[in-house]
Amino acid sequence: MHHDDQVLLGEHKWNSATETKWTIRRKVAEILVHPNFSKLSKMDSDIALLRLNSPVPLGPERAIVPICLPANDEDFTGHIGTVSGWGSVSSYGFISSILKAAHVPILEDEECETMFGTAFTKNMICAGLKEGGKDACQGDSGGPLAVLGQGRRWVLAGLVSWGRGCGRPGTPGVYVRVAGYINWINNITGALDTCG
Repeated sequence: MHHDDQVLLGEHKWNSATETKWTIRRKVAEILVHPNFSKLSKMDSDIALLRLNSPVPLGPERAIVPICLPANDEDFTGHIGTVSGWGSVSSYGFISSILKAAHVPILEDEECETMFGTAFTKNMICAGLKEGGKDACQGDSGGPLAVLGQGRRWVLAGLVSWGRGCGRPGTPGVYVRVAGYINWINNITGALDTCG
C-alpha cells in the first residue's frame, strides 16, 4: 500500500525554509484508521495511527519530544487543555503559517451532551469557554488537546475532531477521548513507552 502522504516533525512556521535544522520529514508507510470509524456514524472513533517509513530520533536535543499517552480511561474533566495547530484563526478564515495555541477548559460530559445531543458520544470530550472566543478551527483537525500532568509532562487528552463554527459562545469544540483508545493504540504499537 503506497501513500504520498508525508509527516513533518519539529515544524513551527510551515512556510519558512530556514527551520530545516529542527524539521524531520518522513513518508507515511501505513495509515491505520480505527475500525469503528465511519463519517456516517457521527464522527465516532475519529482516530488513526500513522506508521512512518523509518524511525524518528527523539529527545530534547532534537527539539522533538513525544507526548505522553493518558492512562486507560483517565478523566480530564475540569483540567485546562492546550489545543494547537495551523488552522484558521476565524471561522472559514485564513490558515496560520505559524503554530498557534489556545487554552480551553475541558467540560463535563453532561454539559457536552446537553449542547450536542446524540452527536456527542462516550468516545468524545468537549472543551471551550462559555463565552466562546478560543477554539480549534478548520485546518486544526487531528491536532492535540494536551494537558500538563504530573512531573510537568504533557499528556494527550484529546484530538481535534469537530465543532459547530469556531469559538462560538456556548459551543465548545469536540475532541476524540484518547483515553478510551489506549488498548487499541497499545495493540498496534506494542505498548511503546513514549513517556519514559
